[in-house]
Amino acid sequence: MGIPFLHPWANRLSERRFTVAGNEVDLTAASSLVKEDGRGMPIHGLVAAWPHWEVFGREAAESGARLAARLDWTLHPELMAAFPFPHEVEIEAHLEEATLSIFTTLRATGQVPVPVSFGYHPYFRLPDLPRAEWQVSMPVRRRVLVDDGMIPTGASETVSIPPGPLGGRVYDDGFDDLEDGSVFELWGGG
Repeated sequence: MGIPFLHPWANRLSERRFTVAGNEVDLTAASSLVKEDGRGMPIHGLVAAWPHWEVFGREAAESGARLAARLDWTLHPELMAAFPFPHEVEIEAHLEEATLSIFTTLRATGQVPVPVSFGYHPYFRLPDLPRAEWQVSMPVRRRVLVDDGMIPTGASETVSIPPGPLGGRVYDDGFDDLEDGSVFELWGGG
Protein backbone atom coordinates (compact mmCIF):
# COMPACT_ATOMS: atom_id res chain seq x y z
CA MET A 1 0.00 0.00 0.00
CA GLY A 2 2.65 2.52 -0.99
CA ILE A 3 0.15 4.75 -2.83
CA PRO A 4 -3.35 3.59 -1.79
CA PHE A 5 -6.28 4.44 -4.06
CA LEU A 6 -9.07 6.02 -1.97
CA HIS A 7 -12.58 5.69 -3.44
CA PRO A 8 -15.56 6.41 -3.42
CA TRP A 9 -14.39 9.18 -1.11
CA ALA A 10 -10.85 10.37 -0.72
CA ASN A 11 -10.48 11.29 2.91
CA ARG A 12 -12.91 11.50 5.83
CA LEU A 13 -16.69 11.57 6.05
CA SER A 14 -18.74 13.25 8.76
CA GLU A 15 -21.64 10.78 8.54
CA ARG A 16 -22.31 7.10 7.80
CA ARG A 17 -25.65 7.77 6.08
CA PHE A 18 -26.26 10.52 3.53
CA THR A 19 -27.91 11.29 0.20
CA VAL A 20 -25.86 12.05 -2.89
CA ALA A 21 -27.09 12.41 -6.48
CA GLY A 22 -30.57 11.35 -5.33
CA ASN A 23 -29.44 8.01 -3.85
CA GLU A 24 -29.10 6.96 -0.24
CA VAL A 25 -25.63 5.90 0.86
CA ASP A 26 -25.64 3.73 3.98
CA LEU A 27 -22.20 2.70 5.16
CA THR A 28 -23.59 0.82 8.13
CA ALA A 29 -24.41 -1.96 5.63
CA ALA A 30 -20.73 -2.22 4.71
CA SER A 31 -19.17 -2.00 8.15
CA SER A 32 -16.56 -4.66 7.34
CA LEU A 33 -15.25 -2.50 4.44
CA VAL A 34 -15.23 0.82 6.30
CA LYS A 35 -11.99 1.99 7.87
CA GLU A 36 -12.39 4.46 10.74
CA ASP A 37 -10.42 7.48 11.83
CA GLY A 38 -9.63 8.25 15.47
CA ARG A 39 -13.18 9.57 15.99
CA GLY A 40 -14.80 6.38 14.63
CA MET A 41 -15.85 8.01 11.36
CA PRO A 42 -15.32 6.58 7.84
CA ILE A 43 -11.96 7.35 6.24
CA HIS A 44 -10.13 6.51 3.00
CA GLY A 45 -13.00 4.99 0.98
CA LEU A 46 -13.85 1.33 0.59
CA VAL A 47 -11.25 -0.14 -1.74
CA ALA A 48 -7.77 0.62 -0.34
CA ALA A 49 -5.98 -2.75 -0.64
CA TRP A 50 -9.10 -4.25 -2.32
CA PRO A 51 -8.00 -7.69 -3.64
CA HIS A 52 -10.47 -8.00 -6.55
CA TRP A 53 -8.87 -5.82 -9.21
CA GLU A 54 -8.55 -7.37 -12.67
CA VAL A 55 -5.16 -6.82 -14.29
CA PHE A 56 -5.65 -6.25 -18.02
CA GLY A 57 -2.27 -4.98 -19.10
CA ARG A 58 1.33 -5.30 -18.07
CA GLU A 59 4.59 -4.60 -19.82
CA ALA A 60 8.18 -4.45 -18.68
CA ALA A 61 11.20 -2.99 -20.44
CA GLU A 62 14.67 -1.86 -19.43
CA SER A 63 13.58 1.77 -19.19
CA GLY A 64 10.35 1.15 -17.26
CA ALA A 65 7.10 -0.71 -16.88
CA ARG A 66 3.32 -0.37 -17.24
CA LEU A 67 0.53 -1.98 -15.21
CA ALA A 68 -3.20 -1.55 -15.89
CA ALA A 69 -6.07 -2.83 -13.75
CA ARG A 70 -9.83 -2.33 -13.50
CA LEU A 71 -12.48 -2.71 -10.86
CA ASP A 72 -16.08 -3.31 -11.97
CA TRP A 73 -18.05 -2.02 -8.98
CA THR A 74 -21.23 -3.88 -10.00
CA LEU A 75 -19.58 -7.30 -9.65
CA HIS A 76 -19.28 -6.82 -5.87
CA PRO A 77 -22.62 -6.71 -4.00
CA GLU A 78 -20.94 -5.39 -0.84
CA LEU A 79 -19.62 -2.38 -2.75
CA MET A 80 -22.99 -1.74 -4.44
CA ALA A 81 -24.75 -1.97 -1.06
CA ALA A 82 -22.46 0.71 0.37
CA PHE A 83 -22.25 2.98 -2.68
CA PRO A 84 -25.14 2.23 -5.09
CA PHE A 85 -23.68 3.74 -8.25
CA PRO A 86 -22.73 1.28 -11.02
CA HIS A 87 -19.33 2.18 -12.40
CA GLU A 88 -15.94 0.90 -13.40
CA VAL A 89 -12.54 2.27 -12.40
CA GLU A 90 -9.38 1.78 -14.45
CA ILE A 91 -5.92 2.63 -13.21
CA GLU A 92 -2.78 2.63 -15.33
CA ALA A 93 0.61 3.10 -13.72
CA HIS A 94 3.61 3.91 -15.91
CA LEU A 95 7.14 3.85 -14.57
CA GLU A 96 9.74 5.44 -16.85
CA GLU A 97 13.21 5.76 -15.38
CA ALA A 98 12.59 7.70 -12.10
CA THR A 99 9.09 8.96 -12.99
CA LEU A 100 5.86 7.29 -11.90
CA SER A 101 2.67 8.45 -13.65
CA ILE A 102 -0.77 7.22 -12.60
CA PHE A 103 -3.84 7.64 -14.83
CA THR A 104 -7.30 7.05 -13.38
CA THR A 105 -10.55 6.68 -15.34
CA LEU A 106 -13.98 6.37 -13.74
CA ARG A 107 -16.79 5.31 -16.10
CA ALA A 108 -20.52 5.13 -15.26
CA THR A 109 -21.92 1.74 -16.34
CA GLY A 110 -25.56 2.10 -15.27
CA GLN A 111 -28.47 4.45 -15.76
CA VAL A 112 -27.62 6.81 -12.89
CA PRO A 113 -24.98 9.53 -12.65
CA VAL A 114 -21.96 8.57 -10.55
CA PRO A 115 -20.58 11.09 -8.06
CA VAL A 116 -16.85 11.23 -8.66
CA SER A 117 -14.54 11.39 -5.69
CA PHE A 118 -11.23 9.62 -5.40
CA GLY A 119 -7.70 10.34 -4.40
CA TYR A 120 -4.35 8.81 -3.70
CA HIS A 121 -2.59 8.82 -0.35
CA PRO A 122 1.11 8.38 -1.08
CA TYR A 123 3.57 7.24 1.53
CA PHE A 124 7.19 7.92 0.68
CA ARG A 125 10.56 7.05 2.12
CA LEU A 126 14.05 7.88 0.94
CA PRO A 127 16.47 5.18 2.07
CA ASP A 128 19.35 6.12 4.34
CA LEU A 129 18.38 9.80 4.50
CA PRO A 130 16.78 11.55 7.50
CA ARG A 131 13.36 12.99 6.66
CA ALA A 132 14.52 16.51 7.54
CA GLU A 133 16.99 16.33 4.62
CA TRP A 134 14.43 15.39 1.99
CA GLN A 135 13.76 18.00 -0.69
CA VAL A 136 10.21 18.68 -1.92
CA SER A 137 8.51 20.64 -4.66
CA MET A 138 4.73 20.98 -4.36
CA PRO A 139 3.21 23.23 -7.07
CA VAL A 140 -0.07 23.84 -5.23
CA ARG A 141 -2.08 27.06 -5.23
CA ARG A 142 -4.97 26.48 -2.82
CA ARG A 143 -5.45 24.50 0.42
CA VAL A 144 -8.84 23.15 1.50
CA LEU A 145 -9.72 24.34 5.00
CA VAL A 146 -11.06 21.76 7.45
CA ASP A 147 -12.81 21.73 10.81
CA ASP A 148 -11.54 20.04 14.00
CA GLY A 149 -12.65 16.65 12.64
CA MET A 150 -10.61 17.20 9.42
CA ILE A 151 -13.84 17.61 7.38
CA PRO A 152 -13.68 20.26 4.62
CA THR A 153 -15.59 23.42 5.56
CA GLY A 154 -16.16 24.57 1.98
CA ALA A 155 -13.60 27.34 2.41
CA SER A 156 -10.06 27.44 1.09
CA GLU A 157 -6.99 29.62 1.24
CA THR A 158 -4.34 30.57 -1.26
CA VAL A 159 -0.97 28.99 -0.55
CA SER A 160 2.50 28.99 -2.03
CA ILE A 161 4.87 26.32 -0.80
CA PRO A 162 8.46 27.09 -1.79
CA PRO A 163 10.56 24.15 -2.99
CA GLY A 164 13.29 23.13 -0.60
CA PRO A 165 14.08 20.97 2.39
CA LEU A 166 11.12 19.23 4.01
CA GLY A 167 12.76 19.84 7.37
CA GLY A 168 10.11 19.82 10.10
CA ARG A 169 7.26 20.78 7.75
CA VAL A 170 4.22 18.47 7.87
CA TYR A 171 1.48 18.30 5.24
CA ASP A 172 -1.80 16.56 5.99
CA ASP A 173 -3.77 18.76 3.64
CA GLY A 174 -6.05 18.71 0.65
CA PHE A 175 -5.04 20.92 -2.26
CA ASP A 176 -7.65 21.62 -4.91
CA ASP A 177 -6.05 24.00 -7.39
CA LEU A 178 -3.18 22.82 -9.55
CA GLU A 179 -1.94 23.86 -12.93
CA ASP A 180 -2.31 21.24 -15.69
CA GLY A 181 0.83 19.15 -15.86
CA SER A 182 1.90 19.94 -12.30
CA VAL A 183 4.75 17.80 -11.07
CA PHE A 184 5.24 16.96 -7.39
CA GLU A 185 8.81 16.04 -6.56
CA LEU A 186 10.56 14.39 -3.64
CA TRP A 187 14.32 13.90 -3.80
CA GLY A 188 17.49 13.75 -1.79
CA GLY A 189 20.68 11.89 -1.14
CA GLY A 190 21.56 11.67 -4.85
